[in-house]
Amino acid sequence: MAGIGFRLQSYFSSHDLLRNLRGAVYSVFISSGPWLITIFSLAYINSFSATYLGDPDKYLYKAIVSYAYAFSLIVFGAIEMPVTRYLADKLFLKDLHDIRPLYYGLCFCLMIFSLLSCLLFFSFLPVPFFLKVASFFFVTLTMLIWPAMIFLSAAKNFQVIVIGFIIGALTMAFAGKFGLLYGGVGGLIGGMACGQLLIFLILSVCIFYEYESFDFTSFEILTYFRRFKKLSLGGLCYYLGVWVDKFIFWFSSSGQQILGPLYTNTEYDTAMFLAYLTILPALTIFVVQIETNFYVKYLYYFKLLDEKSPLSMLDSAHQDMMIALKHGLNAMIKVQSLLSLTIWFFAADIMLFLKLPTIMISIFRFGVLGTYFQALFMIFNIILLYFNAQKPVLINYAIFFITNAGLSMMSVYAGKKYYALGYALSSFITLCISYYKLNYHLQHTHEYVFMGQSLHQKHVYS
Repeated sequence: MAGIGFRLQSYFSSHDLLRNLRGAVYSVFISSGPWLITIFSLAYINSFSATYLGDPDKYLYKAIVSYAYAFSLIVFGAIEMPVTRYLADKLFLKDLHDIRPLYYGLCFCLMIFSLLSCLLFFSFLPVPFFLKVASFFFVTLTMLIWPAMIFLSAAKNFQVIVIGFIIGALTMAFAGKFGLLYGGVGGLIGGMACGQLLIFLILSVCIFYEYESFDFTSFEILTYFRRFKKLSLGGLCYYLGVWVDKFIFWFSSSGQQILGPLYTNTEYDTAMFLAYLTILPALTIFVVQIETNFYVKYLYYFKLLDEKSPLSMLDSAHQDMMIALKHGLNAMIKVQSLLSLTIWFFAADIMLFLKLPTIMISIFRFGVLGTYFQALFMIFNIILLYFNAQKPVLINYAIFFITNAGLSMMSVYAGKKYYALGYALSSFITLCISYYKLNYHLQHTHEYVFMGQSLHQKHVYS
């Protein structure tokens, strides 16, 4: 995201209030675009679906959407970091010819995998054929949007990306409403799939014009999955960790079976859904400030390393890199801490304003703390990956997955007032371990670099 971050920073260098506001809007959309689009579109759809759908159909629709995002993100987690590493290497070497073919090949593989998975899953779901088809397209298109965002990490025309998401969101909302009126739940899901299709097509067109290509497809990425197994497992563990508490509460005694293998837990899902909204500032500041300022110092440090510069120069560059990182993290933590604590304090008022049950107050409060800790440890682990610390990141994310599963089970048995406490504790534990490993790694950067890199030939340090 540093490529986009540099361009976004130019908006904040001016004293023009309108320009700064535009930069803030772009930053939010680029850092959290798909997530925000989904949240606001679903909020609008939920507002009118209650009028036209009975409770069984309403819960069926929500369960299908939740399962679609859970499945697509977990699958995406297994490929996200190897693909990101591949693109980073290609961009570093200025070899852009294989990027567009890789995108075609990756989309093809994901579509085939989604088709086979949906055929298996929907064979156990007694719903009309049209709803199965609409759900397949919604799942598949949702899955394709995530990798498209990675490929656009160095895009120049990010305004088009923002416009694409807005158009897609509006289409998703209004086509969903139209489909609901004339086709029930199947029409609603089909209309939402139309919005996802539009987003995917706009992003794909941006990728098509962004990168040159001489081959139609490329599967070179498969070698990266063999070389970087820890990255693939780390991403898988992270997204399993993100969703495992939801799975546990869906299938717990407080969850509700909707139809066949579809389960949900309305109270837990709604409160956590709102809690994740609170970490937008952290994600935005990371893209615009931390990753860009730190990245400049990071590149300079490894440039000196490639040039076999004196140790004194490396020490100075390392110190500058640490200062840039410290300043960025401090700014982010101050802003996010203030926001999260304020929301935690006014949680009861927020639930009252939204006319939500009081039982959600404690879930929401624990969720706000948990998402705050999660945003921090995610950023710490991204920084670790800059130094190719694949094993520590894999361990950190595996700890998150295991502790979230275990502690969430304990919070289920402890009672409703402790719901989401397991997730918050898991995020805090992972944050502490991630901070320790990052701090240790940064203090011993020279050691890890000299022991882990061979300097007699050109290497990629991304």
